[in-house]
Formats: sequence, C-alpha cells, structure tokens
Amino acid sequence: MKPILLLLGFLCVFSVLQAQDVYVISDFNQGGVSWGVLQKVKLQKEQTVYQNLLSNKSFPGVDKVANHDASTTAPLPMHNGVAATAFDPLHNRIYYSTMFGGKMHSLALNSNTLMELGNVYAANGKEDNQPILNSNNQGPVITRMTYCADGYVYGLSNDGEHFFRVATRLGKPAIEQLGKLINDPANETMDVKASCTSWGGDMVAGTDGQLYLFSMYQQVFKIDPQSRKATYLGKVSGLPVEFTLNGAAVLEDGRLMLSSAAVFAKYAIIRDVKTLEATMVESPGWFNTSDLASAHLLFSKDNKLTGSSEDKIKFIADVFPNPIRNGEMIVHFKSGQTGKYALDLLDIAGSPKLQTQVNLTGEAQRVLLKTANFAKGLYLLRVMQAGKKEVQTIKVLLQ
Repeated sequence: MKPILLLLGFLCVFSVLQAQDVYVISDFNQGGVSWGVLQKVKLQKEQTVYQNLLSNKSFPGVDKVANHDASTTAPLPMHNGVAATAFDPLHNRIYYSTMFGGKMHSLALNSNTLMELGNVYAANGKEDNQPILNSNNQGPVITRMTYCADGYVYGLSNDGEHFFRVATRLGKPAIEQLGKLINDPANETMDVKASCTSWGGDMVAGTDGQLYLFSMYQQVFKIDPQSRKATYLGKVSGLPVEFTLNGAAVLEDGRLMLSSAAVFAKYAIIRDVKTLEATMVESPGWFNTSDLASAHLLFSKDNKLTGSSEDKIKFIADVFPNPIRNGEMIVHFKSGQTGKYALDLLDIAGSPKLQTQVNLTGEAQRVLLKTANFAKGLYLLRVMQAGKKEVQTIKVLLQ
C-alpha cells in the first residue's frame, strides 16, 4: 500500500526535465508521510517550484466545504491522507478520494471551491455497506485515479473490487460504480487483484481510451473501462527495489513520470511506455509523494495527423477517444498555438455535420463535441485557420 513503506534512498545522477507541470500529493516536508497536501509542481532545471493548492490548513473548518452537511461530524477534507487524485483539464478541476474514508472531493481551481461529492463505495447513488478501512484491511482503499479520454474520472481500489467513475460535466458530478475488475485469461498467474504484486500505485489514461495501471510493485496492466478486463503488460525495468511506485503522470512531451512514497530527491521517467524501461532522475527539491496527476494522455505523440495544404503550418491536435463510443469526443489542442480556428466534422461524402470555432490563447485547450446524433461510421475532422486555411484533417470513427 502507498503510505506504509519508507525505505532508504539511492544514488543516481541525471539532469532534471525541462519545465513541466504536475500535481502531487505530498507532506508539507520532504520525507514526510502525512499525504495531506495537494501541490502543483513546476519541474525546472534550476529548481523544483511548489505551489500549495489545498491542505487541512486551508480549511480549518468543514463548514467551508460546499455541499457538506454541517450536522454530521465528518473530519477535515484531507484528514487521513490521500493516495488517489486526478486532474480534469476540461473544467480545470482536481478530484481526490480520502484513503480511509472514501470521500470523493473536487477542487475547482478557477474559484478555489472545494466540493464533497459523496462516498466512492456508494452504489450508483444508493448507500452501500461501508467497508472496514484501516491498516489491517487496505484492500478496499482507493489508491488509483485518473482522468480518461472519454471525459470521466476513473478510480480503483487496491484489490480491484471497487471500480468506479465520476461524470465530470454535471453541476455536481455523480459517482457511478462499475463493478469488479476481471483478469484477462492471458494473464495466467499474474492477478490484477493480488496484494503481493498489484496493489497501490497509480493510473494514467491513453488516447486509445484505455487505462494503464502501474502498481506499487512496478507491475503494469491495461484496463478496458467498458469490459473491466485487465491485461497484464509486464514489469517496469530500471527501478531499484527501494522505489515503491506510487505516482504516475504523463508529461506534456509524452514521457511518463513515476514517483515514490518511499524515496525523495529522485523520480523516474519512461520515455517510451511500450518498452516499460525507466530511467532514474536526480532532483534535490523533489518530494516523496503518494500520487501524481497531470493534464496529458499517453500516446498523444503517436497520433499520425496529416494536413491537406502544401503550405500547412506546424500544428498538432488530438482527438480522443478514437474510435468514439459514448457520443462525445474531445479535441485537444497542444500549447503554443494562438488565433481563431474553425472545426468542421464532415461525413465521408464531404457534407458538414457539425461546425464550431475555438480561439486558441497559447495554452493547451480542449473542445468537447457531441456526436450522439450522428450515424456510425468514418468521419473527417477538418481544422482550419481564420481565412479558411486548412491545417489538419483527422480521421474519426464513430461506433
């Protein structure tokens, strides 16, 4: 489990990444294990810059938590630590679940408003029997969470018995229980629910609509959120035994960052997730963490996007999930682009089915497009600059 093991560090010498932003759950002090502080971290060559976003010190009274019932005796928002968090870039929100309470919260970064969403063990709005949660029964504890390409936040317990998602676009996001994970028969003896190999760790999501679980013991599974099937992919190489894998986040350049609750001043990078080969990075200012989150998805750099104009500009946009199965798709624009762009969704006959515009400000942005009313099949998403200059055409499959 994430918060228990504290092991000695080790020596490694590598350069720190170029400036990148990640969200971390940590202690106030390097080496501490309270897991009660949410911070935004900018990784830079010169230093690691932390910005505190939330802690129990931020909310000295529970009356400041939106939608909280003041008649109850519920503790502070991060009272017993957090080991599962996700960042929703479409709405600029952080989601997290408390470890030994199962309370789900969302923090709106634009307004600094914290909302309690309910208990993750409730069955689709109906209260279920609350499992016993303590150091002797850590199976039901929620330790993995991520924002997925389909617009949901997914969460998972250590033992794989509690798999749920949060609909992020509602006024008060709703928690939906999905059931238990199912082992792919190809896994043979590698069980996604086994405490000795598959508990703890973190999840990230890919542009393929799949979830990727990295356990505390450095084992990796791919999870299909539709079928709940977990397929074993292998073990991360290059990590010392002391490095309990507790956090995972995709960086803007496509690399995967791994962090440990047991080791500070060092983290790991996987440059190509298909190989699962990690490299240790020394960073004196880096805290040990119980969880990581970011705005990015795996495999976004693998998308082969083509423009139809001979004088096309360098412009990168992703569509996910692709294929689209839930009637919604997200168009993700990479940072560094500015100006007005038109989005046209065309059927195979070239007829426009949906048209909209976006004003890019230089930051990474996402646009949600509704496709539920369209027939299944192949479509083209055309991206055009102001003045009707086409810069990119992306094939989109509706299923």
